[in-house]
Amino acid sequence: MTATSSIPGFDEEAPGAPSPPSAPDSQSVPGAPDPGAPDEGLPDPPGKADAVATADSAELVASSVRKFQKELSAGIVSLALLALMAHADKPLYGYQIAKELEGFGGGLPVKQGTLYPVLRSLEAGGLLTSEVEPSVTGPPRRYYQVTAEGRQAVVVWRESWMKTREFVEAVLEGHRG
Repeated sequence: MTATSSIPGFDEEAPGAPSPPSAPDSQSVPGAPDPGAPDEGLPDPPGKADAVATADSAELVASSVRKFQKELSAGIVSLALLALMAHADKPLYGYQIAKELEGFGGGLPVKQGTLYPVLRSLEAGGLLTSEVEPSVTGPPRRYYQVTAEGRQAVVVWRESWMKTREFVEAVLEGHRG
């Protein structure tokens, strides 16, 4: 029997001989890397690392901004709500409070979903009280009103806010005491 294989060392017709490897793809070049194989050990094309680093950096910054805004917003919303309620001449319900805050414009957006947990927290802390009253246009509404302790807290919180703001502005501007 004659060997019909073009690969040295393989005899297709020899009994017990290993079968030859599968024929290479008609478009592949012998000795070239498999196009579907990972690029292990090969350098990235020029600019790819910079593009990946820039994308990773942008996502890192965006993530840190979201976290910073969330943490900063927690205390500011409480202060703004309590101050608003201290200036109100009558009890207000959630939607009214949201609309009042929107009227100050240009500041920190307060979503109604954020508003209600803060109102409940202020009430649990004894700084607000609430009463549920029926509404002629829909479901009953919970009206909030500031307590005497809430008015005292606004004064102290405002002083704390002013000191904190001055400190942060000084640090941001690089001014030392």
